[in-house]
Amino acid sequence: MAPSYIEYVHSRPEWSELLCRLADANHFTAADLEANRRLLVGPDQFSYHLRTALLPFFFMPLGGIAVSVIVRVAFPSGHFARLNR
Repeated sequence: MAPSYIEYVHSRPEWSELLCRLADANHFTAADLEANRRLLVGPDQFSYHLRTALLPFFFMPLGGIAVSVIVRVAFPSGHFARLNR
C-alpha cells in the first residue's frame, strides 16, 4: 500500500538510498562520487564538463548566421539605401 501524503512528507530516507538516488539523478557513478570526495574530477565527469564548457562556442557561429539571415530577410538590401537619402 502506498504511503499517505503525511507519511511521505515526514519519512526520512536512509542515507545509502539517498546517495543512490542522488547519483542516479546526476548521472554519477560510484567512482565519480569517490573521486569527488578526494576533490578530484571523476573519470566520467571530465568529458561531460568539457562538452558543457565548449557547447556555447559551437552555437555562437550558428546564432550569428541565423541573425544575419533573419536581418537580410526582414530588411532587403534596398531598404537601408532608401532610408539614407
